Amino acid sequence: MALRGGFGVYHDQATLVAGNLASNPLFNLTTTVPVLALAAVVPGFSPNYPNFLPFLPPVPMFTPLFGNGSAGMVPRNLRTPYTYQYGLNWQAELNGQTVLQVGYVGTRGVKLLRGRIINFPLPFGPIPGPVTGITDRNFSVILLNEPASSSSYNSLQATLHRRFHRGLSFLANYTWSHSLDDASTLGLIGTSINGTRAASPFPSNPNDPAAERGNSNFDVRHAFTISYAWDLPLDHLRGLDRVSEKFVKGWSIEGITNARSGQPFTVAVGFDAAGLGDPTPFFSQRPNLVPGQPLALGDRQGPQIQLNPAAFLPPAPGRFGNLGRNTLRGPNFLQFDFGIAKRTPIGERVVSEFRVEFFNLFNHPNFASPSENALLTTVFTSPASFGRSIQTLSTANPTPSPIFAAGGPRNIQFALKFRFYFPLTPAGQRGQPLKQPERRLPRRGSPALQNL
Repeated sequence: MALRGGFGVYHDQATLVAGNLASNPLFNLTTTVPVLALAAVVPGFSPNYPNFLPFLPPVPMFTPLFGNGSAGMVPRNLRTPYTYQYGLNWQAELNGQTVLQVGYVGTRGVKLLRGRIINFPLPFGPIPGPVTGITDRNFSVILLNEPASSSSYNSLQATLHRRFHRGLSFLANYTWSHSLDDASTLGLIGTSINGTRAASPFPSNPNDPAAERGNSNFDVRHAFTISYAWDLPLDHLRGLDRVSEKFVKGWSIEGITNARSGQPFTVAVGFDAAGLGDPTPFFSQRPNLVPGQPLALGDRQGPQIQLNPAAFLPPAPGRFGNLGRNTLRGPNFLQFDFGIAKRTPIGERVVSEFRVEFFNLFNHPNFASPSENALLTTVFTSPASFGRSIQTLSTANPTPSPIFAAGGPRNIQFALKFRFYFPLTPAGQRGQPLKQPERRLPRRGSPALQNL
C-alpha cells in the first residue's frame, strides 16, 4: 500500500497574444488610421510613434456600427498566466497481479487570458459601467486580451489495473469531475471536445465578466474507459496436427470502451440584441430565463434534447439576458472499439500477425452539442429543430479525417505485419535468441522459441 501527494505551480506563455498586435491598423497593409486616434484609445501610446507605412494615406472611420477599423490590444503590464496543480492518491495491491488506485486531482488557473470588447458602437451599448469610458468612433470594435480569467477543476479518479497474467490484462479508469471557469478559450475556436462553438469566447456583458462563471466548455462530469487484452486459452490444446495447430493457436482479442456524460452548451439569442458590434453575437449573448419554466421537456431522444421554447425570452434592446453560461448538457458519448489478432510463428525467428480492428463496433451515433440550433431565432424559423443536433461529433470537431475521428462511423481495418528476432551478442560468443519484451510470443512451437 502507498500514499502519494504532490503540488506544483506552472506558468504559461503569453507571447503569441502580443504578436497578434501586428495585424492592427497602422501595421495593416490595407487600412491605416490616424496616429492621434490610436493614442486616444490605447493608454500610454505615444503620438510620436512612427508610422511604418507613410505611403498609405490615413483613413479615418466614423461609422460606429459598420466601420472596419477594428483593433486588438493587450495591457502593458501583461501578467503571465499560471496554474496550481495538486493531488493525493492511495494505491494498494489487491493480489499479485491487480492494483487499485484512488485519488483526488485538482487544478486552479490564475490570471488566465480572455478576450473582452471594450469599445461599443453608439448610441447603443451595455448598461453603464466603468469600461464604457473607453470609446472612440474611429474604431468599430476594440478587443482587449487581458489576464483576468480564472478556473478550477476538482476530480475523483479511480484506476484498476491488472497486469498480464494467464493471458489476460486490463486497465479501467473512472473519473468524476467538475470544471468551472469564466472563459474556456481565448480565440474564436472553442476548446470543447463536443463541438467547437459550444460557447463564445467573449463575455455576454463586457461590463460584467463575473456573470460568465459557469461550467467549462470541456466539463465532463462522468468518464469511464476500459481497455483489455486476452490471449484465448487455445495454446494448451493437445492432439492437434501441425496444420490445425497453426490455425487454432495464437488468437487474441483486444478492445477499448469509452463512455462519458455530455458536455455543456448555452442557449443564445442569435443576434446582437445589445448592439455591441460583437463579432460572435450568435453565441455570446444569452436570453432571459422565464421563472417556473423547465429548460428541457422530457428525456433526450437521440439528437433531440427537447428544449422548452417557453423557458427563454429575448432581452430588451441594449440589454443582456440573465440565463447562465453553459447551463444545459449535450448528448452522451459511447463507443466500443474491438480487435482480433492471430499470431503465427514462421521458422525460428519470424512471427506473422494478422489483425482485424473495428472502430465504433456497433456503429453507434454520437451527436455533438446542438449549438447551431440552440438559438432563439430557431424557435421562429424552425421550431422543430430547436435543441436538435445536426452534426455527429466527428464532423463537428476540426479533424483532418472525420471518418476516423472519435465518434465517427464504424470502420474496419485489416493489417498484416511480420516480426523478426535476431540475436544480439558480444563478439566471439555464440549467438542465442534473446528474450523479447513482447508478451504475445507463442508459448509453444519451434525449439528456438521454446528457449525464450
